[in-house]
Amino acid sequence: MNQRIAALRILLDGGCSAFPPKPKSGVSKRTTSVIIESPIEMCTRLYGDTSDEGIEISQLLSNAEY
Repeated sequence: MNQRIAALRILLDGGCSAFPPKPKSGVSKRTTSVIIESPIEMCTRLYGDTSDEGIEISQLLSNAEY
């Protein structure tokens, strides 16, 4: 997500999921105020819908197989 689009391609081509399951709340004894985001949600927050990086990353994630 740090504008390393080539690394994202390698991970997706290697079988990494673009849609990992979100952890259930209360699974860990630790608490956090961090919002659990999917990769596509994180991309939208970081890059918006108009930047070249955001568009390319969103397309890669959207076109990835489940």
